[in-house]
Amino acid sequence: MRTLPAVVLGLCLTGLFPGCLLAQAPTLPANSVVNGASFRPATDPNGAIAPGSLIAIFGSNLASATQSALSVPLSTTLLDTSVTFNDIPAPLFFVSAGQVNAQVPYEVATGAGTVSVQVKKGSQASAVQATKIAAVSPGIFTLNQQGTGAGAILHANTPTVVSTTAPAQPGEFLSIFCTGLGPLKATVKSGDFPPVPPPETLSTPLVNIGNLPALVTYSGLAPCCVALYQVNVQVPQGTPSGVQPLQIIINGVPSNLVTIVVR
Repeated sequence: MRTLPAVVLGLCLTGLFPGCLLAQAPTLPANSVVNGASFRPATDPNGAIAPGSLIAIFGSNLASATQSALSVPLSTTLLDTSVTFNDIPAPLFFVSAGQVNAQVPYEVATGAGTVSVQVKKGSQASAVQATKIAAVSPGIFTLNQQGTGAGAILHANTPTVVSTTAPAQPGEFLSIFCTGLGPLKATVKSGDFPPVPPPETLSTPLVNIGNLPALVTYSGLAPCCVALYQVNVQVPQGTPSGVQPLQIIINGVPSNLVTIVVR
């Protein structure tokens, strides 16, 4: 049998030789599936994923190129990449060689406490990875897209982000954007926009701003997007000015801690 010269084989393995026909299977390192907002790994005590939530998968050789979804309902295949949770195809937002963003299908059961995740690229498949799954796994999106610092929070009914130049004020209403808040009061199709009006969550979360409880006026899906939850709250009177912590707790499970600027 003829073999490739060692130098050509090396170029093939690094992807630098365009004529190489060797293709590597997707690889998932330990704890590669994380909450798409908080980026908590499975080893975190609150790092499970939840049905309906947006998640990120990190690894290598996950896709042959980079591609984002161009339409809704989301497809379960982008380029030649697909993801399954317990063999249920997942809607995909984005794929690249090192990262895949997907929605955990609503149909995935949580009773076993773990879910089998697999990434396929064409005819090649990663090893199956067991990942913790729970009914809720709250994560607040942040402006740095790393799960820390300033939260993705808008002044209610406006496109204006709460920031140092547009701080929140005690008594005003805000919209917090998050994922993983769990079961809903109505059925929603995985990968699709929510119906109108969007369904609320079965459980109402607690929200603390500046270590004070905030009044929650809405908790459910955001009407604009797939897998995006929205919590509307009123900033408590007496909230200290400056940079304050903000956290969501639902069914006793806390989100990542983010910050908000208060006037």
